[in-house]
Amino acid sequence: HVAEIIAARRQVSGWYDELLAGSSLRRPVLPLGTAYNYAYYPVIFQTEAQLLATKAALNAQEIHPRRYFYPSLNRLPYTHPVALPISEKTAACVLCLPLYGELTLSQVERIVQIIRTQI
Repeated sequence: HVAEIIAARRQVSGWYDELLAGSSLRRPVLPLGTAYNYAYYPVIFQTEAQLLATKAALNAQEIHPRRYFYPSLNRLPYTHPVALPISEKTAACVLCLPLYGELTLSQVERIVQIIRTQI
């Protein structure tokens, strides 16, 4: 059933793409030829403060995005301390929106509406 699951998640990602178009959020750029499995829908906020406000607003509505890829790997206690300012800023601003095949268009619209009130 993997192909069906990926197709459903691709559809949900497409809805997010359409509904978030024109917003200040950025998305990671995939290299050409990538066979993407739609495991995550990461968005990059302009600031960590925007991310935190948006996450709190979503949580208040029982919607739980995740801060995957945080903190930046160079900040983990078991790595060599080295400054990586681009990685650190990006990691602080990435939020993964809910993404699963059973998510409906109306649910995605609600999520995006909450996000747009915060950015």
